[in-house]
Amino acid sequence: MRLGRHTLGRWNLLVLLGSALVTTALGLATQPLAAQTTTAAASAYRQGQFQRADDLLAGAAREGLLVDADALVVRGFARYQTGQYAAARRDFQAVLDRSPRYADAWYGLALVARAQGCAAEALTLNREALAIDPGRADLQQLQESLSAVQVMADGQ
Repeated sequence: MRLGRHTLGRWNLLVLLGSALVTTALGLATQPLAAQTTTAAASAYRQGQFQRADDLLAGAAREGLLVDADALVVRGFARYQTGQYAAARRDFQAVLDRSPRYADAWYGLALVARAQGCAAEALTLNREALAIDPGRADLQQLQESLSAVQVMADGQ
């Protein structure tokens, strides 16, 4: 009887290890597809096809594919470009919840805040991006633009 339990324990361990390997293999098999989807979405975004970029990444998430920080940032910018500010804000915030030093996510939040008429908030958010990546020209330009708006608002 003891031998049977010992043998059964080994069998269960082998089955458990085998299923873990299959699960891992399936997960790894979907990662290249997720990367391809992110690349395709980034390409669509660069071509000005913002809704297509959003659709590609939303579809990947629905299919259970890995949606990493880069994919969420691309989707956030695509949603920003199509006026879906609340959804864009959620995407950028989700990135920052995982990676608080992701300058593009701070920049995206700043752009959303500016588009919604919240210049002071946009200024604060863009400062976060600049603290992470001080040499970026687009961040510096936005900071100058927002600072000018803030000065005008303070003067009124």
